[in-house]
Amino acid sequence: MSHAIDPCSSPPARSSALVARSFLTALSSALGTLLQTAWRRRKNRRTVAGLLEMDDHILADIGVTRSDVETALSRRDFRDPSVQLALLRSEARMPRPRMRRR
Repeated sequence: MSHAIDPCSSPPARSSALVARSFLTALSSALGTLLQTAWRRRKNRRTVAGLLEMDDHILADIGVTRSDVETALSRRDFRDPSVQLALLRSEARMPRPRMRRR
């Protein structure tokens, strides 16, 4: 009688523990990324809000207007206001198509 070990018959407890450990690792990584993103957005919101304390001439030097800053901060969704401000700034720089005169 041979007592060979069948490699396909591993104990189920061991594989479920490995799956649980992998799941927990992925979950903690996702939570860490989520927290980092939330922290960065909060920090950027404070920085963008600080622009409102600046003079309009300084804001013009930066390339934004006071209303751009207020618009970026007025969005209540979870978007980063610094990204919104950058989008508004790039829209302002885009050349407008000229209308033909008749």
